[in-house]
Amino acid sequence: MRSKEQILTLISEIEEELKNIQVLEESISNLRSRITNVTEEDRRYLIESAALEFHNFYLACERIFEKIAVEINGGISSTPDWHSRLLNNMTLEIKEIRPSVITKDLARDLMRLLEKEPKVCYNIFCQEWGFFPCKKWVFLLCN
Repeated sequence: MRSKEQILTLISEIEEELKNIQVLEESISNLRSRITNVTEEDRRYLIESAALEFHNFYLACERIFEKIAVEINGGISSTPDWHSRLLNNMTLEIKEIRPSVITKDLARDLMRLLEKEPKVCYNIFCQEWGFFPCKKWVFLLCN
């Protein structure tokens, strides 16, 4: 069992990551406001910047999940598929340990982002995905 101090530290670390996610939302909103009335080349650069922000969003989520897995669950898988296993693990309720952290739908959408990570682009955000955890950002950016 973790000490009260360890749990409070974990809570503070998660709160800090949630603040990072809020900063990302503000950055995406700023990019959205700049994307209208620009040249196609500038638009492409702004969309690429947004793609980087979505990547950073995923990383912030993953850092939260890693902290929970290490501090509460006792560790992270060392197998090559550890990212997907971590996401799946966060959907599980572990009796007498913790509730599920995210829904299966959110895990699926984060997995899509993880799988597309090397080739994140406008097409992925606006045409392939019917739903994304940050759908409002995508909608604001692409419309």
